[in-house]
Amino acid sequence: MYYVVSSARQPSPAIKSCEPSSRFPGGPESTPQKPNIHTTSSLFLCSIGLLMMLLSPVSAAPVTFWFAGQVARTNSHSTALPLGIEIGTPFAGRVTYDADFIDYQSTSAGGDIGNYYFRTLAGFSAHIQMGTHTLTNARIATSGWSGNISVYNDFQNADQMFIDIGQAGLIMDGQQHTNSVIELYLNDQSLSAHASRSLPTQGPTAVAFPDQRELTWTEQDGHGKLLFGLSGSITHLTTAPLVLLNVRRLDNDQLRISWPLAVSGGTLEESDGLAPEDWHPVGEDVLPDGMENAVILPPGSPARFFRLILP
Repeated sequence: MYYVVSSARQPSPAIKSCEPSSRFPGGPESTPQKPNIHTTSSLFLCSIGLLMMLLSPVSAAPVTFWFAGQVARTNSHSTALPLGIEIGTPFAGRVTYDADFIDYQSTSAGGDIGNYYFRTLAGFSAHIQMGTHTLTNARIATSGWSGNISVYNDFQNADQMFIDIGQAGLIMDGQQHTNSVIELYLNDQSLSAHASRSLPTQGPTAVAFPDQRELTWTEQDGHGKLLFGLSGSITHLTTAPLVLLNVRRLDNDQLRISWPLAVSGGTLEESDGLAPEDWHPVGEDVLPDGMENAVILPPGSPARFFRLILP
């Protein structure tokens, strides 16, 4: 079953007619008279308004895509690698970008590459689940971008996309992280993924990028020294939600179960066993918490299974 996240924009206002009811004040058959100055001004202003509406750019809809995979390599030079992340750890995430909020753009390599930079979270947002951890991009540093996308069109015999997340900071499990960047790399050697270097108006998919799909995450200290790095293969890339239930133990021995807030309409169910008739909605309240839906289980809760049912 799939849940499709859609976004609706307000329709453009209707263009009202600027044509007067009669060419002359006395009607079609009357003798021509000196045009009224107020009528002439109204016609002029109406023409200007119509011209501005015709020249105004059409607002693009936000683009959302989802990805999932597992960690394949880790390289830790300190104890900074988040607890529980190792080879084989699953991850899933969402990226949303809106061309109306591009802060800066450039081209390079003779026009084969388009670079698009976003400063606000309204223009670029990401939510990633990795193991028991939740990461979102944030505006922590005064410099840097909330995200940027590079589109390679027929560059070195391949169509490619680079999606950088978190240059201005990441929030992991409620804690701020600077000098920490996640990057998605997508490669298509058939040269069919892109028709130009323009920012795509549809999210990338595994079908469009069949040759290489990879996630990397690196974090440095304030002096540029590498604290840890990891990479993983993206096995799923789609415009339909891919969600992991994130289970994390809190300091007071409560358990927090969460999933992305962008996935609305889902029902969290629990069961003492795995028989189909044993599943039922959880009794605890589901509340929004930051960019997630979350359920808090009290200490000493009995062992049980959980699943998320999407419409």
